[in-house]
Amino acid sequence: MNLFKMLQAVSTRVTPENCKVHLATHNGTDNPLDVYYSGEFDKWQSWQQQRNFTRDHVVSLIQLPGDCRWLFVGCYLKHGHAVQDGEGFSYNLEFLDGYRELAGRLIVRFERPGRQPYIYGERALTASVAELLAQRMSVSEFAGFKNVRLPFGHLETIVRTQEPTWRGALSSVAGIYIITDPGANKFYVGSAYGIGGIWGRWSQYVDGHGNNKMLKELVQAEGIKRAEHFWFSILEIADIQTDPKDVIARENHWKEVLLTRQAGYNASEGSRGARADGEAEVEPAESVPSN
Repeated sequence: MNLFKMLQAVSTRVTPENCKVHLATHNGTDNPLDVYYSGEFDKWQSWQQQRNFTRDHVVSLIQLPGDCRWLFVGCYLKHGHAVQDGEGFSYNLEFLDGYRELAGRLIVRFERPGRQPYIYGERALTASVAELLAQRMSVSEFAGFKNVRLPFGHLETIVRTQEPTWRGALSSVAGIYIITDPGANKFYVGSAYGIGGIWGRWSQYVDGHGNNKMLKELVQAEGIKRAEHFWFSILEIADIQTDPKDVIARENHWKEVLLTRQAGYNASEGSRGARADGEAEVEPAESVPSN
């Protein structure tokens, strides 16, 4: 089914001729899918550096992994804009409630014409409905320790919303985790133990570095946006009552296997008994981590 035909089934006022289609993709700073998961998409979209929304309606699509797949997140009515100190435009965009049942569920197939993120509706006539999900797309529920691979943006959302399945699982175990930075081809290995387990430790990473020495230096030098390149996974888990010394021994093992002291983000400051690296000790309210 054609996308605009489906949109017009809700409101005949939404036509290609009076729409701009916003093809939201990663802009080098923000991942719009993460922004949407966090509930901030409407606010994020309303601010534009240029006068991009020149028609009455805005149809918003967010790029998904895979070829030509987009998530429909809403149709908006424009009520004007304000100039922000010559630095951009703040748009007053009203989310049209008639499309609420489709937002976050409708998957669209569309081959983007070039790289322009804001196109006239007439250029999106080939957009078609690929799938209608049973539920609104969101950060998925916890699916097992072996399947954990979280981008930083999703971790932020899970911690901010206190997502119950993730919090319940991660707070019940101690363990060894790894942070990967694909762009730099580097790893960071850490451990979590004590009250709060992995959840308590990972909750500290919303600042981008969790007070780990080398990650902190990196984020301070390049800004919090640098953390958006990080992915969080679990190497192994242990009973929450495991002796911290045993957890740290496993942490040291993985650092040796992955050479993260020599070629990663674990600061090399000699061997130690209680901690594997010379990083700052962190004492969170509900967890006692090892970095």
